[in-house]
Amino acid sequence: MNIELLSNIFGYIATIGMLCGYMPQAIHTIRTRNTDGIAMPTFLSMGIGSFCFAVQGALTGNIPLLLTNVVTTLCSGTVTWIKIQNNRKARRNEHNRAITYQEIRESQLADFLRIYNESFPIDERRLYADEGELRRFMSAKRGKFHILALNEEDRLLGFISYWQFERYCYIEHFAIDASERGRRLGSEMLGYVRDNIDSRILIEVEKPESEEARR
Repeated sequence: MNIELLSNIFGYIATIGMLCGYMPQAIHTIRTRNTDGIAMPTFLSMGIGSFCFAVQGALTGNIPLLLTNVVTTLCSGTVTWIKIQNNRKARRNEHNRAITYQEIRESQLADFLRIYNESFPIDERRLYADEGELRRFMSAKRGKFHILALNEEDRLLGFISYWQFERYCYIEHFAIDASERGRRLGSEMLGYVRDNIDSRILIEVEKPESEEARR
């Protein structure tokens, strides 16, 4: 029997077998978006291997090898991409479960003052002598002055202090703990105020003429 013909026969059989192995998983993943039982490094490695085999098939003129690995590369790439998207969504959901917003608690006043004093120069903040003075100020202004705490579990990550007026919400101070900056918590917190407290927000800002003002 012609060796080349025999080689092609086995090549096409291998093509059918590989496609039957890859495509059902890819179709199932696309339909259900379920990747819980899929190891991303495995599919990523298989995709890279299939791509290299496809290149080899193109360079050598081996059509079965080329066709098989073009399809398996696409299948592996699709499954890997869906897995990446699902992992990102799971991380966002975990983040959202951990982050809470609420009126600041008595037990958080010390942490509030620490973040407050670290975030603003002395000429831009109220000079609360201690937690007691802050507590008295809040009590005197109750109903108008609020401190919204951004918490991760029981830890204070940041705050927005604001005045609620009839026609708008005036944000007086807004800060994130220095160790937590870069997580986009500030924009998320402003979005929470806009969506849940008052969409009519007034914020006073300085011209970005210094490092502190730019920050």
